[in-house]
Amino acid sequence: MLVATRVAELVVCLVLARAFHELTTEITHEVYIGLLPSIRQPPLSYSPLRVFRFSDKTLSAGIEKHVIDGVPIKVFDPEKTIADYFKFRHKSGLDVALEAMKLCRARKGFQLSKLLRYTRLCRVEQIMRPYLEGLSRSKLMADRQRQGIPKRKDSDTGNSRQHKLSVQPDVGFGSIVVPEPKCVQQAVHL
Repeated sequence: MLVATRVAELVVCLVLARAFHELTTEITHEVYIGLLPSIRQPPLSYSPLRVFRFSDKTLSAGIEKHVIDGVPIKVFDPEKTIADYFKFRHKSGLDVALEAMKLCRARKGFQLSKLLRYTRLCRVEQIMRPYLEGLSRSKLMADRQRQGIPKRKDSDTGNSRQHKLSVQPDVGFGSIVVPEPKCVQQAVHL
């Protein structure tokens, strides 16, 4: 990370941050850094740079400081990295952001509250809402199964609750499947 010696304000972000936190198997040939808009890109002839511009608030949030080979570097934490992937989804792809979210959730120490705070800060809360709802719903269901808690009953009828929407966490984050109305199913079978 020789580039860190040239510009003190840079923060390692996106693919390199994911690699640092062991949330990807992707090998990049570029150095992904975050800078303020007012700071010039450092000239490097030996390593291609991908520079992402952050506001002062978003660049200073979620930073972890580490020393690698005697060089101090700043890296975004895993939850901030996910929020950044959704912010820059047009450059990296939504599928990459969803994969990062899935791997981060499986990681020990994942904090949903931090992720929610960063989604508001990065202004991607509306975009991430369906995925976060699927994430929290599937986590709640898994916790209930692990603890042996039975399905909740409706207080009026005593029947198990029937949900019109079902979450399939193994198909991706928050994939929502809406069953066909019965009238459509009957028309098809006639």
